[in-house]
Amino acid sequence: MSHDAQEYGPIVEALVGRSFERTLAVNSIKLRFGTHPDPKGTHYIWIDPPWEFHAPDGMVTTSDEYTDEGFAEWSRLFDPINSGVLESWTETADGVVVFRFENGYGIALPNCSDSRDLWYSHWYAKDRAAAK
Repeated sequence: MSHDAQEYGPIVEALVGRSFERTLAVNSIKLRFGTHPDPKGTHYIWIDPPWEFHAPDGMVTTSDEYTDEGFAEWSRLFDPINSGVLESWTETADGVVVFRFENGYGIALPNCSDSRDLWYSHWYAKDRAAAK
């Protein structure tokens, strides 16, 4: 199991079956959970590149396809997950992490342990409620 999955997996596991709202920050994805009464949400999953966004019938886009000039059009590709429910998350034997949503869409993150410094988390989850 990867460092990210070991450290943040328990938080994500508690988010399975819960509703989220999606935002984009350039080509990073943030899934916010528990938005009432706190409009910023009490929990979130932050996903940094590289990643792939999949529809039930195939690939929609990747983090590499982001451009400043095409951001508005590119961001509309994510409309199916503007809000939804996290159905599951898994980490494969080769280190690929997949977040799946109730509508059949998903985000896959390749294993980056060989290409990134160990201090860097490719994705992470926060429980802001526990920090208060």
